[in-house]
Amino acid sequence: TLQPSQAAAGHSVSVTLSGNNFLNIPTLTCRFGLSTSVHARHLSASSILCLLPSSTPPGNLTAEVSLNGVDFSRSGLRLSLIPSSPWAISPSQGPTAGGSRVTISGLSPESGASVAFLFGESLVYATSDDNGIYTAVTPRGRTGETPVSLAETYEAGESAKVLFEYQAAPEVFALR
Repeated sequence: TLQPSQAAAGHSVSVTLSGNNFLNIPTLTCRFGLSTSVHARHLSASSILCLLPSSTPPGNLTAEVSLNGVDFSRSGLRLSLIPSSPWAISPSQGPTAGGSRVTISGLSPESGASVAFLFGESLVYATSDDNGIYTAVTPRGRTGETPVSLAETYEAGESAKVLFEYQAAPEVFALR
């Protein structure tokens, strides 16, 4: 297995690969895609750690391991590097019921402008203040991470995405 399986491009990423029979030898290597090879740090016979360089471009990369730096595994494990977004959402998590007020910063809006965002497939409108910060209310969602993107560039795939994590509400089983 591979952790994480998704990360933002433009940053160094520590990637843990789990498997079998990893040896603690100096030639232990990880390769991401066909060209990015890095030294692997042996954690145990079933786990190694590799640092993916920040210069690695966005895209889907296969992660493979080599004991000699030449012959690599063919596991097909994938790491998805998504483009770094110039904007951010805060808070980045909320309840699955929706209704959380979030701010979206890093865009260049006109004061009072309204812009549409997609939380997964749910369209949400946000308005900006004088400082270029948008405010929106989250829609209902399913537990887990959901991509948030600018709606008008969604079709063209030009919008960098940020993630919003929906969390299930805690359940109370008994009160004492």
